Amino acid sequence: MALDDDGSNPLRHFADDEGVRWTAAVESDGGGDYKGRHYLVMRASDSDGGGVHLRDVRWNSLKTARRTLATMSGVELRRRLRSAVGRARSTAATHGAGCESAHVSQVVFK
Repeated sequence: MALDDDGSNPLRHFADDEGVRWTAAVESDGGGDYKGRHYLVMRASDSDGGGVHLRDVRWNSLKTARRTLATMSGVELRRRLRSAVGRARSTAATHGAGCESAHVSQVVFK
């Protein structure tokens, strides 16, 4: 479930080391369990809806998720993106090349 950017859920725009533009946002899992419900998602501006779902970056409340995303530096966003993409590629290579999605951080490669 994607959260709307109504001003209370900031979207962060940044460029990776290769100059590709990305948007960082918060998404939420549904259900009754609030612990770790909100997590970080990064999407390339030229992607078709895929992206990097960093499910290891989680928050219990939307308020905390918003505050953290709003205060993350560009350096921190790029570091987390590099780490997630590297883990996903490593997992995809271990489980066979050509994986459309690596489950660890759910990166979609095109």
